[in-house]
Amino acid sequence: MSTKPNLASTPRNIKHQLTNAHGTALQTIYTAPAGGGRIDSLNVSSTDTSARDIQLYVTIGGIDYLLGTVSIPITAGFIAATPSVNLLASINIPGALLDPYSNKVIILEGAAILKWAAVVTLTAAKTLNLLGMAGEF
Repeated sequence: MSTKPNLASTPRNIKHQLTNAHGTALQTIYTAPAGGGRIDSLNVSSTDTSARDIQLYVTIGGIDYLLGTVSIPITAGFIAATPSVNLLASINIPGALLDPYSNKVIILEGAAILKWAAVVTLTAAKTLNLLGMAGEF
C-alpha cells in the first residue's frame, strides 16, 4: 500500500449537448483515463419549454449501470427565475462520496464511461447543455 495520497492532477472540462436528434440514446460525456478519474461537478441548463428527466449512467466492461434520474425544470439556467441544475447534488446516490466541502463526487475506475440520456426525446430545436469538471489520476 502506498504511503502517498493519489490526488487528481489533471483537470478536465466535461461538456455535451443533448438535442432532439439524440432521442433517448445514451451519450458519452466522459471517459476516465487508465489511472481513473473523479467527477467533481455536472451542471445542466435547458432551452426546452418542457421539463425533462435525464438519466446518468456509468459503463464498466460494456455494461451500463443506471446511477439515477434527475428532473430538469423548464428553461433551467436559460432564464434568471430558474437556475441550472447541479446533477450531483440532485441525484440520489446512496453512499456517494463527498469532497472536503460536502459536495457529492463520482470516482471512476480506468476506462469507465460516464453517460447521460433524456428519458423522453427533447422538443425540436431545444437543447440540454451539460458543463462540468473532472480530475484525472
